Amino acid sequence: MSVGYTVFADESGLREQFVCIGAVFLPTGLMEDAEERLAEFCSARGFPDREMSWKKCSTAEIDRYSEFAQLLWEINNDCCTCDFRALVIDTKQNPLRDGEFGCTSHEDGFYKFYHFFIE
Repeated sequence: MSVGYTVFADESGLREQFVCIGAVFLPTGLMEDAEERLAEFCSARGFPDREMSWKKCSTAEIDRYSEFAQLLWEINNDCCTCDFRALVIDTKQNPLRDGEFGCTSHEDGFYKFYHFFIE
């Protein structure tokens, strides 16, 4: 029996030398429990919209962001089936736009890497 996953992914640096993609893979059957725990955390810690941005993380907020990362690890330890993946692409060595691989734009190249990342 295969397990379905819900993926939370984000990227940064699309026009910089290093493009980063990161994702948390959570079995869809555990979403309700994870959603409840995340909602409680965000409500108690002052994330009313549940929106976080590491770029906006100030020194005063570092503890709150660290606690959020710790919560993800706790959810993982409780269910032992979460997965975290990260990919860093050096676009000088691996250009996103590369006709040899059928990528005629930066966007084509990004999605080709992204597809293989989440597969």
